[in-house]
Amino acid sequence: MLNKLKNILALSFKYLTSAMWILVVLAIIYFYAIEQNNRDDKAEVNSQKVVYDTKEDKFIVFNKAQKKDVSAVQNDNAGDKKSDTVNAQVIDKKVQENTTNQNMQANTPDAATQPATPKVDKVLPKVAFLVVNLGLSESATKMSLSLPPEVAIGISTYSANIPYWENEFANDGHDIFAELPLEPEDYKTEDRGFLSILSYNTNKQNQDNFNAIIKKFSKIIGFYTFGNEIFSSSDKAKTFYKLVKDKGLKVVYGASNIEIDIAKLFRVLGIGFINSPVVLDTEVTEDYINKQLNTLVANAQKNGRAYAIIRPYPISIRLITNWIDKNKKKSDVKIVKITDIIN
Repeated sequence: MLNKLKNILALSFKYLTSAMWILVVLAIIYFYAIEQNNRDDKAEVNSQKVVYDTKEDKFIVFNKAQKKDVSAVQNDNAGDKKSDTVNAQVIDKKVQENTTNQNMQANTPDAATQPATPKVDKVLPKVAFLVVNLGLSESATKMSLSLPPEVAIGISTYSANIPYWENEFANDGHDIFAELPLEPEDYKTEDRGFLSILSYNTNKQNQDNFNAIIKKFSKIIGFYTFGNEIFSSSDKAKTFYKLVKDKGLKVVYGASNIEIDIAKLFRVLGIGFINSPVVLDTEVTEDYINKQLNTLVANAQKNGRAYAIIRPYPISIRLITNWIDKNKKKSDVKIVKITDIIN
């Protein structure tokens, strides 16, 4: 009985052991199946791709068979992003350009507010003219009224109608000078009249003559003299020229070469003066006057300025008037009033 029971237990244990192994195998198979299923699910998930379609505004799931579609959507999206980037760059560039232009406009003065660029005139030699001894001949003086206003007018101290001629010429814009009858080299052969300023007069006599001359004129800015005078070298000259200075008058000195002492005296006293004229009509011919005009221009080009003296001869007035008009158009020299070149 006992042996039978042992056999039954042994057989049961055998079957129980087999069953346990079967359960173990089944468990292994079960877990393997689960693991394989998980791997398949994972593989399926990995084979899928989710892409956001910017055009459709949604997410799209693609498998391996739809790989090209994925690329197409990605390319479209990339193209959209690239286009957006390019457009953004273009817009940004335009904004920068507009900003730059606005800054440049803000920093650039308006042409209307900019000061005009000063025009630099060409420096031309200056020439001036003085016609002398007017008032002695009515016809010659009337003819001189046709001269351009740049020409200075020298009226004789012994003219019969000084106030009238002064007004006529002043109204036309001429500068007016009075004759100053200084003692000549040879007083016996060249009398300068009863109002002459002489070296052998007393200072009082010369002052009286000066005052008599001044009373005749009301519009003069100075005196003109003839070149062959000797009074300015005398010991009476300084006292006399103080009278000229006190009146604020200038001197157009007729000598070709002023003596050093005379020029020094004028400068010490502060008297404006000019000397070394070109006398145009020593010979009253057209050829001679034209020749002297060329000399005048040459002197001006050399020294920067020059002046000429003429007498009121009809030919002199005609030639000078034409010459001035011609040279104003040519601009080879600048025609100025004689006061513009007085020291």
